[in-house]
Amino acid sequence: MPDANALDVARGVRAVMEGLAPTFPAGIHYSIPFDTTLFVSESVHEVVVTLVGAGLLVLLVVFIFLESWRATLIPMIAVPVSLIGAFSAFVALAFPSTP
Repeated sequence: MPDANALDVARGVRAVMEGLAPTFPAGIHYSIPFDTTLFVSESVHEVVVTLVGAGLLVLLVVFIFLESWRATLIPMIAVPVSLIGAFSAFVALAFPSTP
């Protein structure tokens, strides 16, 4: 399924298991020995950290070359706005998201 989300499925499984745990016979407990969503969550977190770090470095380099906060602010706002506009056009023109 192209729209499946492993993190949502894992959350759903945990919620169902928590709901079923009180109905287990005495002495029976469940465990999740191998959970690949931990790797996915950590990977997403690292991507966010890297993106923020890269953005700060780009801001610093642009400021060093332009030597003005006002001149630095213009490209730092213009680039994300143009990317958002481009992706909005993709959605409006119904570009396929998967092959």
